[in-house]
Amino acid sequence: RIRALATAGLAHFADQSDARRESVSVTLLRLALMTATLVLALALLARHAQVVRRQTEFRGQQLAEAYARLNTILQTSLDGVVVSDIKGHILDFNAAAERIFGHKRDDVLGRNIGAVIVPDHLRGAHDAGMKRMETTGERRVVGHGRVQLEAKRADGSVFPVELALEMAEAGGEQVVVAFLRDISHRVAAETELVEARDRALAGEKAKAEFLAMMTHEIRTPLNGVLGNLSLLADTTLSPQQDRYVHNMDVSGKLLMSHVDAVLDIARFESGAAALTAEPVHLG
Repeated sequence: RIRALATAGLAHFADQSDARRESVSVTLLRLALMTATLVLALALLARHAQVVRRQTEFRGQQLAEAYARLNTILQTSLDGVVVSDIKGHILDFNAAAERIFGHKRDDVLGRNIGAVIVPDHLRGAHDAGMKRMETTGERRVVGHGRVQLEAKRADGSVFPVELALEMAEAGGEQVVVAFLRDISHRVAAETELVEARDRALAGEKAKAEFLAMMTHEIRTPLNGVLGNLSLLADTTLSPQQDRYVHNMDVSGKLLMSHVDAVLDIARFESGAAALTAEPVHLG
């Protein structure tokens, strides 16, 4: 009986050992599965982080390239581009603006745009417009296309420009982008054309007045010549003299018709022409 009890005890302890070993095996298996899961999750996270990093690098590269292109366009633009905040402080000043206004970019950054490029006689209106846009948001020029104004160079000289203003947002703040074009040569050419037109019109008017005066001056003695020829034709003339008088009368009347035609042209150019109904030989 003691042997049976010892055998039973050994069997019980063996069963407990087997149970513990099985429990440890299950625990180790679960731990291995959890470890494998964690490793897999870490691998997926690492892969995702790598993908995100590549996307971030790609987007950063795209942004850098876009900024480089934009900066190239800005610096090579023929129009002056001046960027300011809503209070009028200059944030950017491109190369064309440097050429147009004679200022260096580093010298004007942070300065008020009105003090840099706005003429003294327009400064009050400019400051009032900037203040109104800042306080009420009213935009009378912004977004309304190009307008012709005057600007001021670094040497104080005033010249005509075409100006277009647009609003944009940068870094959560509103900025004003001004596109300016020097139109001094165009305005000078237009002024020269207007003056040339005025001179031409004055010349045409003087010519018309001269023609009218001269034709009137010619018509008066010509009427005297034709009148005396008519009186001479009523006297006793030899056949040869009669032929001479007739020829002079025909020539005089032809010359009178030419004078009348010149007078008609002068009246037409002065706007005082009158229509007359006369029989015309269609041939």
